[in-house]
Amino acid sequence: MGEVERIRAVYAEYDDAGRPHRWAADRGIHAERRDRLATVLRGRSHPGRLRVLDLGCGRGDLLPELVAAGIRRENVVGVDLLPDRLAGARSSGLEALVGSGTALPFADGTFDLVVAFTLFSSVTDDGVRRGIAAELGRVLRSDGAAVVYDLRLPNPANRALRPLGRRDLAALFPGWRQEGTTLTLLPPLARRVAPEPGRRYRLLTGMPVLRSHRLTVLHLPTRDVDGGGGSGMGLPPLPEDPSVTVVMPVRNEAGFIDRSLGAVLDQEGVAPPQVIVVDGHSTDDTPARVREVAATRSAAVTVIDNEARIVPVSMNLGLDRATSDVIVRVDGHCVIASDYVRRCLDVLRATGAECAGGPMETVGETPVAAAIAAAQSSRFGVGGVAFRTSEQAAFVDTLAFGAYRREVFDRIGGFDEDLVRNQDDEMNLRLTRAGGRIWMDPSIRSTYFSRGTLAGLWRQYHGYGFYKVRVMRKHRTVPSPRHLVPAAFVAAAAGSLALSAVRRSPWPAAAVLVPYATGVVASSVSAAGRTDTAPATVAAATVTMHTAYGLGWWAGAARALRG
Repeated sequence: MGEVERIRAVYAEYDDAGRPHRWAADRGIHAERRDRLATVLRGRSHPGRLRVLDLGCGRGDLLPELVAAGIRRENVVGVDLLPDRLAGARSSGLEALVGSGTALPFADGTFDLVVAFTLFSSVTDDGVRRGIAAELGRVLRSDGAAVVYDLRLPNPANRALRPLGRRDLAALFPGWRQEGTTLTLLPPLARRVAPEPGRRYRLLTGMPVLRSHRLTVLHLPTRDVDGGGGSGMGLPPLPEDPSVTVVMPVRNEAGFIDRSLGAVLDQEGVAPPQVIVVDGHSTDDTPARVREVAATRSAAVTVIDNEARIVPVSMNLGLDRATSDVIVRVDGHCVIASDYVRRCLDVLRATGAECAGGPMETVGETPVAAAIAAAQSSRFGVGGVAFRTSEQAAFVDTLAFGAYRREVFDRIGGFDEDLVRNQDDEMNLRLTRAGGRIWMDPSIRSTYFSRGTLAGLWRQYHGYGFYKVRVMRKHRTVPSPRHLVPAAFVAAAAGSLALSAVRRSPWPAAAVLVPYATGVVASSVSAAGRTDTAPATVAAATVTMHTAYGLGWWAGAARALRG
C-alpha cells in the first residue's frame, strides 16, 4: 500500500470511529491553540494583508482560528489530499483545492504564511515528508514563515501517527530558524479532566511533561540577494579550488602525533594543505616528533610554540599564520578520514554554510577508555549533542573539528582566550548568532580517542561546566537547555539528600536518585551492548560526567557571583 492509500484508509477509520466529533469537543485544546496562534501572528506586520496557505486543511477547522488571529477569510487558501473532506471547508467560506503536498498547484513565492497543523505526523514516509517540506519552502515568499503544529510524543493508542520532533524539523527544513513552544494537554487527559478552557486546563498544561504537541514558527534561511547560493552571513561563493590551512593545537601528544598528523598529511583529492601545529609548551618531545613526521613525508609543517599552553591561544596563533580560504581545526588526539578535507569543501560549496564537519566517533584504547567513549556517545550521557549522537545530515548548533570559511574569523574575531574549555562552542555560538550556519554531514568522518581514566574525565567535564557559565554570561543566553541539566541534577540530588537527612527518611533522596539511577543503568547496558564494554564502567563514566559538569557549573556560577 502506498502512502496516499494508507492515509486515505486511516482517515476512513477515523470517520467510522467518530473521532472528528471527539476532536471538536476538545474546547480547552482549541482555545489554547487559538490563543497561541494569535500571539504568533500578532508578531507579523499587517496580518490582515497576509496571503496564507492552510496545508492539509481538512474540513477547514483551522479557518476560524486564523480569522480570529486577524487573517482575512478571503486571503486563505486550503489544500487537502482527500476531496470528501473539502465540502465542509468550502461551506465555511474557505477556498479549498484538492492536491498533494508534494506537488502544490501554486507558483513560487505565492504565500506570506503557510500553516501545517497535524500534517507531518500523519505522514510516515520520509520521502513524502521531505517532498512536502520542499514544496512548502517553494511557495513561500523570501520573507515568509511557516507555522507547524504537530504531535511531539508517540501516541500509543494510534500507531498510524509518527511524532515530529525538533530534530525531525531540523532535518526537513535544514537552515531554517526555529521558534517553538510546547502546548496542548495530552488529549486523553484533557477529555477526562479538563475538556474546557480555564484554570484547570492551564494548571495541568503548566507541567511540560503533559504537553503532547509543539507549535513551531519556521523562518526561511537567509538567501543571497543574487540567488547565487552564498552563505547566511553574505559571504561570496567559495572559490572552485579553495586553499586550505589545517591548524592543530596539541600538547604532550608525542605518543599519538604520528597518527593525527599523518592523517592530515594523507588527505586525498585536494592540494596539500598548509599545516600549522601549535604546541602548548609540551613537556615531552611532541615538537620533535612533528618535525620527524614532516621530514619523513617531505611535507612542509610549521611548528609554533605556545607558552600559554591553552587551546584558544593556540588556535589564534595558528589563525595569524594561516593564508588560506578555509581553516580546519584538527586536534592532536583525533584521526580524520583521508577524504575529510575534500568532503568539507564539497559541503561548504554545496550548502553555502560558513562551517562544515561531521559526526565524531569516540573510541577508547583500554577497557576504561572504551567505557568512557561509550558514555560520551550515548544520548543519556551527553544530552543528544548532534555531532556525538546523530548520523543525520543537518544544520547544527556546534560540532567538533570544523572547516571554517576564513572570512568568518575576519567578521566575528578569533577564539576567546579566556575560555580554557568550550572555546569552540563559544565560537560556533557567535557564528550562528551572526547569521552563519554550520552543516554536519555524516560522510565527513573523524575518530577521537577518549580520556583513559575517570580522573581525567572528571577534570575534563568539570572544566566544561565551569567555563560554560562564562559563555552564558558573555552572551547573556543559554545556548541549549541541555547545558543546565547536570547542574539541575546536582542541585536536586544535594537538596534531596539534605532533606532526607533532616527528615530521617529515605524517600526525598529516593525520589531523585532512583529515577536517575534507572536511567543510568538502562543507558549503560544499552551502550555497553553496542560497544562490548562493561556496563558498570560505562555507568561510572556517565555519573562522573554528569556530576563533574554539574559541580563545575556551580563553581563557575559561584565565581561569577564573587565577581
